Amino acid sequence: MIPQKQIFFSIIFVGLGYAVYRILANFFPVIIISLTFIILAQPLFNFFHRKLKLSPIIATKITFAISLLILFIPLIFVVNSLLHEGTILLNGLDLDITNQASVLKFISNVNTFINRIPGIHYNLSIDQIQSTLESIARPLISYILNSIINIGSSSIVFITNILIFVVIVFSSLPIFPEILTYLKKLSPLGDTLDTLYIKRTISMINAVVKGNLLISLIIALFGSFTFTLVGIPYFATLFILMFFSGLIPMIGTTIITTPIAIWLLLTGNTYSALVILFVQIIVMNVIYNVLQSVLVSRETSLHPALLIISLIGGIGAFGWIGFILGPVVMILFVTTLEIYLKYYHPHHTQ
Repeated sequence: MIPQKQIFFSIIFVGLGYAVYRILANFFPVIIISLTFIILAQPLFNFFHRKLKLSPIIATKITFAISLLILFIPLIFVVNSLLHEGTILLNGLDLDITNQASVLKFISNVNTFINRIPGIHYNLSIDQIQSTLESIARPLISYILNSIINIGSSSIVFITNILIFVVIVFSSLPIFPEILTYLKKLSPLGDTLDTLYIKRTISMINAVVKGNLLISLIIALFGSFTFTLVGIPYFATLFILMFFSGLIPMIGTTIITTPIAIWLLLTGNTYSALVILFVQIIVMNVIYNVLQSVLVSRETSLHPALLIISLIGGIGAFGWIGFILGPVVMILFVTTLEIYLKYYHPHHTQ
């Protein structure tokens, strides 16, 4: 029989745990971002604190300042450029392609091919193509602009989240190893399994940010400069599109570069199209493979199918923060299966 003290303690624990959950529920995204920042900033903090022998407070301030400069100054520049370019595109979007002789010839060839198919009588018109392109481009640009504007519209929520972020980082960054030790003490699994879970979680967060975000950032910058080099404007807009498409495993920036290259071929800009295709197929793939091997730990490698599911499903389940939570939950689940097979499976216990 379970003692009454244990029952009463369990009721108190569950009740208080639920109350804490209700208190923190609205701040889970900023808490996750803060912990991610702390994990990524640990090497830099350790350098100032342990190598240079600076005090924890000073090392934290320097680490925080350098990290903000690296992260937010480029972000502010890109957002401002994107708002400017997006407004121009939205107000002046007029895809007049009727004067492109190569496009007219292409449409004529397509119609000839379609009409050769028995039972099909359909003619593709240039007006249909133009209206389709505009119907896709306008909502997409509007959505991106509205998303950026909405982020800064709720100033009270934004300031609150910034304050929580700063408090968590400054209070937890210097004592992060102690926090991990405390978590191990709470766990009944033992140091070996606790260390495995913690190591896999930290490695996956590093892999998602460095292996996905950082690599996508570098490739998007390279691709955007390539577009600028061949005379295609709207650097920031293309950068954002390539950055987010680069986060999709096995697909990446090809969904942006390939249609643009095809369009350039149709409009007679063969040289520009070949440059973009060469950069996408050869250069970007080399950059991706090199950075992937350097930045991503083999211990956190997920099957591509699981990675795609965890990314898309994570965003669907948790919102934008699911981009980090999805892969972390998936790697923890895979780790749990490995632990079960190694320690708890009947064949092992026998």
